[in-house]
Amino acid sequence: MNTSKKTNTNQVQLPKVKTHIEGFDGVLYGGLPTGRTTLVRGEAGTGKTVLSLEFLYRGALAGEAGIFISFEEGIGQLQQNALTMGWDLAALEKENKLFLMDGRPKTDLILSQNFDVAGLLAIIEGKAKEMNCRRIVLDALDSFLTIFDDPVKRRLTVRELHHWFTAHKLTVILTMKHVANNPEKAFYDFLDYLSDCVIFLNQRILDQLRTRRLSIKKYRGSGFSSNEHPFVISDEGIIIMPRSDMQLIHRASGQKISSGIPRLDTILDGGYRQGACILLSGSSGTGKTIFANMFVQAACLRQENVLYIGFEESAEAIIGNVRSVGLDLQPAVESGQLCYLTKVPESMGVEEHLTGAFKLIKSLQPQYVVVDAISACNRMGSEQQGFDYLFRLMSHCKTQGITCLLVNQGNVFIDTMRGDITDANLSSLIDTMIFLRYIEVGGEINRMLLVAKSRGTKHSNQYREYMITDNGIEVFDVYLGKGGVLTGVARQEQEAAELAAFKKQQELVELEKLEIIGDELVLKQTMAAMESKLEARRKKLAIMLEDEQIKRTDRYKRSDMRDQDGNSVVSEQDRRRQDDDEQ
Repeated sequence: MNTSKKTNTNQVQLPKVKTHIEGFDGVLYGGLPTGRTTLVRGEAGTGKTVLSLEFLYRGALAGEAGIFISFEEGIGQLQQNALTMGWDLAALEKENKLFLMDGRPKTDLILSQNFDVAGLLAIIEGKAKEMNCRRIVLDALDSFLTIFDDPVKRRLTVRELHHWFTAHKLTVILTMKHVANNPEKAFYDFLDYLSDCVIFLNQRILDQLRTRRLSIKKYRGSGFSSNEHPFVISDEGIIIMPRSDMQLIHRASGQKISSGIPRLDTILDGGYRQGACILLSGSSGTGKTIFANMFVQAACLRQENVLYIGFEESAEAIIGNVRSVGLDLQPAVESGQLCYLTKVPESMGVEEHLTGAFKLIKSLQPQYVVVDAISACNRMGSEQQGFDYLFRLMSHCKTQGITCLLVNQGNVFIDTMRGDITDANLSSLIDTMIFLRYIEVGGEINRMLLVAKSRGTKHSNQYREYMITDNGIEVFDVYLGKGGVLTGVARQEQEAAELAAFKKQQELVELEKLEIIGDELVLKQTMAAMESKLEARRKKLAIMLEDEQIKRTDRYKRSDMRDQDGNSVVSEQDRRRQDDDEQ
């Protein structure tokens, strides 16, 4: 929307029109100046025509009609070239949202020098009114100006065009070639002074890699990003990557997530942190790719998406190689959860690599991004360019809360866990560092692991031996000997000794158990015999008591009988006394 915004009583922001080109409005702090003229200059192949045509194309899609006048290419060529980026210009022309005009001057006009710019302006005015158009592009204006041999005539023509566009409040882009050591430098300087906004495009080739860059040379009445910004011409148009977007706006790390290796999760106090940046650094053969792909498989089993960026192997090679350790990632690829982006670093520049990665991140919406290996990024042109790629990719991931796992190829084959992390100096952005190294002990080489850093966790600081098995990575417990951590054969001997001691202890325990059971059995038998003997004595006592009672009863009867025969009376007290005497 072209409206002025008051910031205070004395300051009014310049009205601007959005270009709708990715990253460009950010560089311009809002867009191009409304109702004014912008000059785009650049060498051949820098994208002047693409930039100006996309300005009209995106505007037309947003409901703002535009007119494109080409002084160099035919309309058919423009339409065909635009289709390679998915732009259907003919359809927009049918909807009266876009008008393409072939403005190439005829040969007879060039020879006769009999040309009046008023006719061109009349055409523009008529179409602009018909289409209610405010966006105009004059592409390759320098080709049009070759009509005039007289430098004064060229200046007057340009001035007339500028004044006419300003009077009609049209937002105009003029494109012109930039030629180094141009003998008509004064004329081009005049154009720079005349224009309200001047944009300069250039390209550089470093180590056989091309990089296009854009810079704002001038912008009347407005601030702008003064840096030089790399950009690419993708299959969807211009993508500008402002360096001003490289900001430390990162989300805090989230909950714990599994590394795919249970013992490593324990060492890491529960696993990696969501949204963190993890570095796996080790020399060739230490299993870095296996560590990374076990993490990938664990993520896919959780129904989460992963983008795997590979610079050293193809997707087919990676998937095939990890099958040997029991990892089958093909189903995740087929389901769309896992996407591989594999490119040779030298195949393109940093911006093209970043554009491809950002495009996949946008479409896949992954929770995790793996880069294997970051040491190859230096081959994108230079060490600085490799750092630039990694820093911008990591910042982008951290800003969106994406967990980033980086694999680094170390230069040292055998080491004592000394840790050069990266030649890219990314340690400040790394949340978790895991070093994988070979060590030589007792005439053999073994693999060792150390978690050197893990922000926000109580991780183990001990060295751990690990092995690559048919089922992936196996991390072992710490075994300490007189010389330190035991590995390889020494660890196996220690394990065997501990196992033998454990078995011997188990045998002693079992023997003691058997002896206790025997003693318990003897005790039970003895107690049973004693109980049986006591029971017999109890029965014998009962019989004796019963016999005694019978005898006593009989005596009472005989006594009664004597009393009856002798008419004598025996008192109860006397009977009891008799009983007591008998007892």
